Amino acid sequence: MVQSSRILLVSELGAGLGHLAPLLAVAESIRAAGRKSHKVKIIVASPNSVGVARTFPDIDYDLVNSPVSPPVVHLRSHTASYAEVLTTFGYSRPDHLRASMRAWDDLINLTKPDLIVADHSPSICLAARSRIPIIQTGTGFTLPPVSLPQFPSLLRESAAPTIQKQILLAINEILEERNSKLCKRLPELLDTEYRAIFSLPHLDPYSGIRKEDLLGSYHKGLVPSVPPKKSKVFVYAGSGMRDLDTIVQSISDSDVEVEAYFGNADTV
Repeated sequence: MVQSSRILLVSELGAGLGHLAPLLAVAESIRAAGRKSHKVKIIVASPNSVGVARTFPDIDYDLVNSPVSPPVVHLRSHTASYAEVLTTFGYSRPDHLRASMRAWDDLINLTKPDLIVADHSPSICLAARSRIPIIQTGTGFTLPPVSLPQFPSLLRESAAPTIQKQILLAINEILEERNSKLCKRLPELLDTEYRAIFSLPHLDPYSGIRKEDLLGSYHKGLVPSVPPKKSKVFVYAGSGMRDLDTIVQSISDSDVEVEAYFGNADTV
């Protein structure tokens, strides 16, 4: 008898489709390891399934849209701590989380996965907690250590956000309603069955306090490039970034060689 499994690959946060690349690498590995006696169905959930189909035209997995939660709080910086990422997307508000969980539950009920592979997707970690095993992929920033008492600040001049206690209370209120295991510490939200961290020590913002192994790049055969003979600047910015015109003009007027990425092909 041929056994079958359903694997849901999820991308939630992050602009563009950069978080899809490691997920698709995982999908290819799963497919390569597949056996005739075990059939695997892979479903890819992204906030922009049309963009996935357009950017990866040869993809032959089922595509669905993952729930989209627009920012509910606009902070000066939502990258100084992972807690600020959660704050930006309403994690301190039980009413918002409750509505978000309903949407994620619908996705889970629709796809019926036996396993979830998630990249920068805290909401599916909350929705599937105590229900479905999860493998997380991501960079050092998107997968902070789960053994810490709280998410630390990544800026030297800033203290860890005090709103973390409020976020933890909101999360546990939802988990209690769902009869799921509560979190004693906020980072436990991201404590799943396995975490594949694609990063290098000198690029990991938690280097020195992380106890997990880093896996390097998910690109096969990637080797270090030769240092440029002249100074070179790489600019990465979203197309909706404030003062983008000023930034573009400034780097255009410089004498330094510049390589830049702004948004995607439809927004440049």
